[in-house]
Amino acid sequence: MDNNKKFLFCNPDATAGEYDTARMFPVSRLQGIQELNTDSVRLAFADFGLADDTLVDITVTDGTCKDYIKELLENINF
Repeated sequence: MDNNKKFLFCNPDATAGEYDTARMFPVSRLQGIQELNTDSVRLAFADFGLADDTLVDITVTDGTCKDYIKELLENINF
């Protein structure tokens, strides 16, 4: 499938059923993935019309960052 047709859904609201602050980012705008520490991954997206990137920090189970990144990339690619 064309990466221009894939999206990543990010919802920072921890309350079940709340989507007021959720955003969807096209995979084609993904600029980078960074392991911040043992339980945090950062995604950087080129934002439309803005000079800065939009950063999305994701908390994962401690020590599983590499596994999370690998699985994310496999899902994007296949």
